[in-house]
Amino acid sequence: MDRYYQSNWRAGSRAGCRGMTLIELLMVISIMTLLMAVAIPAVRPAFKDRTLREAARQVNTFIAGARARAQAVGRPVGVWIERLDGTTMGSRSATMLYMAEVAPPFMGGTIDSRVMVMPTGNLVFSAGFDGSILATMVAVGETFSIKFDHKGFLYIGDRLPDVAGNPVFQIVLPTGVPPGASVGGPGLPFEITRAPVRSPVKPLELPGDAVIDLGVSGYGTRTNQFDSQFNPSPLPPPLLPITQSPVIITFTPAGNVDWVFVRNTSFRPFGTLHLLIGRRAQVVDPWTANFATLGDDANLSNLTSLWVSIGHQTGRVLTAENDVAAGATLAERIRAARSFARDAIRMGGQ
Repeated sequence: MDRYYQSNWRAGSRAGCRGMTLIELLMVISIMTLLMAVAIPAVRPAFKDRTLREAARQVNTFIAGARARAQAVGRPVGVWIERLDGTTMGSRSATMLYMAEVAPPFMGGTIDSRVMVMPTGNLVFSAGFDGSILATMVAVGETFSIKFDHKGFLYIGDRLPDVAGNPVFQIVLPTGVPPGASVGGPGLPFEITRAPVRSPVKPLELPGDAVIDLGVSGYGTRTNQFDSQFNPSPLPPPLLPITQSPVIITFTPAGNVDWVFVRNTSFRPFGTLHLLIGRRAQVVDPWTANFATLGDDANLSNLTSLWVSIGHQTGRVLTAENDVAAGATLAERIRAARSFARDAIRMGGQ
């Protein structure tokens, strides 16, 4: 009998222990579930901030890689920032970055190649086949730059539709026909540099909902020069729809910024270039937005947004915090934010 009671007591004890362990486990699971429900809303913003910081880090690294490649190959290399789509709002966002390669310059098919310029800006090559050779390199609607006598002012041009089967190349003449290049004269030696093209190198796609907010990005402390709706004066005739024109930043082999291509034209920047990293849902129309009312719902007025800035003279790429100092106008807000980022760069901030 003693053995019988002892055996039953042990069995009951084991069953009781199993019952107590299950109850305790359920209590632990309930407490953990409750804690997670409380903690996730508080942690979610931190994860979003981390996404933006990771996006800024990747953009920084990608641009620095293009700069390093220019130094390695001994010719200009840059980054091609592709607009999200051709709509007005989609053109203000970018999630894909490509490497941009610049081919060696074209100086004609013979050692004595010359070019003349008509009053309309049309180019006339002294060697008849020079234009045919260039036509195999430059497509209709594609831009290029030309330097006469290998020095001085750089003119911007494009290829127009062919006339009677012959290629037509035209340049913009802001100061008239270059001296010595008038039709009827001997012409001048030339150096044509084609516009950058996308490289087959694997592109960068920004993580999560991170985007480059081109609507408020640009250079110096001026307004939003990279916005597809920004209209400088004078605005050259568009070769591509403005909303499809990428932003391309190239670097010289020395490491500094060479050219910036945007809205079918090119220029050498006179100030630091600034790209604002934000969220796609917070890209707004900068011309109509009330940033004081929008607050965190707009990238320009959100403290979690980040600036990736490129020194135009050194090519140095750094990341800086966003400043949301109040301003009465869009230009004042952009100026305050970019000045804050520029000062952070001068102090060596990351």
